[in-house]
Amino acid sequence: MNEKNHKEEANKFCKEVDQFSKGKIQNSEDLNRIVEVIFKEDNLELLEDLSFTAKYSQGLMTIFQTRSSDIEEDYFEKIKNEYAESIKKIRSNLEVVINQSSSFIQGIFKEKYLGMTHESMSNLKILIEDLSWIKMYLNEIKRKD
Repeated sequence: MNEKNHKEEANKFCKEVDQFSKGKIQNSEDLNRIVEVIFKEDNLELLEDLSFTAKYSQGLMTIFQTRSSDIEEDYFEKIKNEYAESIKKIRSNLEVVINQSSSFIQGIFKEKYLGMTHESMSNLKILIEDLSWIKMYLNEIKRKD
């Protein structure tokens, strides 16, 4: 598959995910770039892993946000550690993806998503939400087959 086909396939896939999410994808351009690189490298396992970990980390975040007083402190600490590990894994997988991109794109992604600033962490959280939509979409496709 040539580069143009990767771009077209990524566009098509991301449009399908956006339609599935009912327009809730917030970083469609960046998500498209990630998917395009993954398609180009023919690494669908990475897409599965990235989207699964994103969905998992979102579930853990929900536990944080809805924490009630009856959750034991030990359990809460375990959840915090699992969340931190999932974020590390997402960041690591994103680095694998962006390292296949141009140095210009690498610089943008490192600053926008992988920096240690409040803004980068906020951007990463939004990207994680977008990636989790991919996981839900992939699950829906599997369920239909």
